[in-house]
Amino acid sequence: MEIMVAKCYTNGRKEYFKYRPTPVKTIFNPPATIVYFNDGDKVISKCDKHDKFSPETGFLMCCMKKYVGNKNCFKMLEDFVWNNKTLQEKGKDK
Repeated sequence: MEIMVAKCYTNGRKEYFKYRPTPVKTIFNPPATIVYFNDGDKVISKCDKHDKFSPETGFLMCCMKKYVGNKNCFKMLEDFVWNNKTLQEKGKDK
């Protein structure tokens, strides 16, 4: 089995792991989703009061926040979802 090295953000610090942190426990408490990872971290995602609670979306947001960092997570959503840009469109703008 090949060991993966993953860059993750833990408590605001960039760290490298020999394994990818995996969820070990999930709590759904609308409007929040709480995910505990095997490295001891806890990530919380809350939906906006105007949104409908979705356990799947909450879980995926927690994982995305863990793997790419909270700031990068929202930057990616802003670029590729809310502003509806794709990689090809970004290349054409240059």
